[in-house]
Amino acid sequence: MNGDEMTSVRLMSSGFVALALLVAGGCTPPTDGASAAQAAADAAKRQADADLATVQARLQRTEADLAQLKDEEQAAREKAEASAAAKRAADEEAARDQAEQAKAQQEADRVKAEQESAAKAREAEAAANVRAEKEAKLAGVPLEARAFDGTYVGALTVRSKESSQSFVPRWNLEIEGGSGEATDATSICGTSQLSLSVSPQGEINGRYVGYGAAQVYFCDKVTSAVHGHVVGNKLDLQFDRGYGVLVKQGS
Repeated sequence: MNGDEMTSVRLMSSGFVALALLVAGGCTPPTDGASAAQAAADAAKRQADADLATVQARLQRTEADLAQLKDEEQAAREKAEASAAAKRAADEEAARDQAEQAKAQQEADRVKAEQESAAKAREAEAAANVRAEKEAKLAGVPLEARAFDGTYVGALTVRSKESSQSFVPRWNLEIEGGSGEATDATSICGTSQLSLSVSPQGEINGRYVGYGAAQVYFCDKVTSAVHGHVVGNKLDLQFDRGYGVLVKQGS
C-alpha cells in the first residue's frame, strides 16, 4: 500500500473506533431529522416558558390590583363608617340641643305664665282695693247725692288776664258720691287741677288752679272758683276767667 492508502485506512479506523465508543456509551450518532426535532422541542419549551412567565406576570399584576382594590374598599368602608359615626354624633348633639332648648323654652313659658298670673292677681287685688275704697267712701253718702255720679270728659277755655291768649286744658273727671277732681298736665307750664262737687239738685261748685295761657314764652297762673249746673248729661261750667262743658260718658 502506498502512503495515501495508508492514510485512508487510518482515518477509517479512527472513525470505526469513534463509532464503537459511541455505541459502547449507549449513544447513537445524531442525524439531521433528530436535530431539527430537538431544536423545535427546545424552541417550544422556551416559548412555553416565556408564555408561563407572561401569565405569571399577569397573575402577579392581577393579584396586586386585587389587593389594591381590597385596600381601597376597606378604606372606603372605614370612611363611610367614620362619616356615619360623625353624623350620628352630630344628630345626637342636635337632639340634645333641641331638648335643652325645648326645656329652656318650657321653663321660660312657665316663669312668664307665673309672672302674668301674679301681675293679674295684683291688678285684681288693686281693683278690689279701689272698689273697696270707693264703697267705703260712698257708704255714708245718700243716694240722692250720687245722682250725677259718672265720668265726664270735656275742655275748659281759660282766658289770660295778661294777654289775648287762651288755654284749653282737657279733662277726664270722675264724679263719685257727688264730687271729683282731675288734672291736666302740659309740657310747658305744669299741671292744672279741677275740683268739683255736684249737689242733688244739680248745682255745681268747685275750684280751678292752673293757667290762663300756656306758651313757650309765657305762663299765666290762674286760681278761680267754678260754678255751674247740670244740664242733661252735661256739666255746664262758668268761672271768672272762662267756661267749659264736660259730657257724661256712656249716657
